[in-house]
Amino acid sequence: MDKLTKIIFGLVIILIFAACSDFESQLVNEINSGSEKYTDLIQSVENCHFSTDLYGKFINAEKFPASLELALNKTRLKGKVNYIVIDKNTDCKGISVEFILGNTHLVFESCPDSRFPKPGSYKEEGFIETWGINPNWLIWKDNDFI
Repeated sequence: MDKLTKIIFGLVIILIFAACSDFESQLVNEINSGSEKYTDLIQSVENCHFSTDLYGKFINAEKFPASLELALNKTRLKGKVNYIVIDKNTDCKGISVEFILGNTHLVFESCPDSRFPKPGSYKEEGFIETWGINPNWLIWKDNDFI
């Protein structure tokens, strides 16, 4: 490879990496600076009254009520959430919600346990990246191509 080809190849790799991490960093910033949007989003999920038969299962975006769509549209998640998974947290009578956006997952835990990542943390294990956003929110991303 000549020098110009190496430079172009290197720039393409850098741009791809920057583009992949940009959404996550913007999401982290939005949650940390505009938490009321995300508080409203969780309240909207709680108010949806999904059947308890759906707890722990993938709920397709086509089944989201208008109120949930409205709450999502006020955030960076607008048009990106394919599924949500809701679970009841019996320890604190709260809920956990996982918003699934392809290979990126945004997770809310009303009562996080000691395994929950620390706010501001980042960890990469194999193909999995995890960002601790704040005491109740995290992002994990599966970079496996399979």
